[in-house]
Amino acid sequence: MAQDNKENDIEIKNYSQIIEYFEAETDPKEIELWKYKTLITLMDDLKQAKYTQEMIKNSLILMQALTNDSCDEYTSRGTHAAELSDHDKETCRAHLKKELLIQ
Repeated sequence: MAQDNKENDIEIKNYSQIIEYFEAETDPKEIELWKYKTLITLMDDLKQAKYTQEMIKNSLILMQALTNDSCDEYTSRGTHAAELSDHDKETCRAHLKKELLIQ
């Protein structure tokens, strides 16, 4: 039971820190930078099993909701995959595999 309370306290503290940051920061560039740094930290925490998957997932959902980003933010940017050459598609796949450690 004490472990559950400790985990709940950690979760609440984590969510509170996210909310407090968004309440305090108004510069969109700083928010974007912080968001990406936090994403990297959360992924490292997940990799090291520092926090539960549920807490990481909820943190990501909270950050997404607070930044008011659409889930499909990048559809209007860049080049559609169908327009890429085979070489470019293969390069993209290789980079994604490397980033996701799938190789």
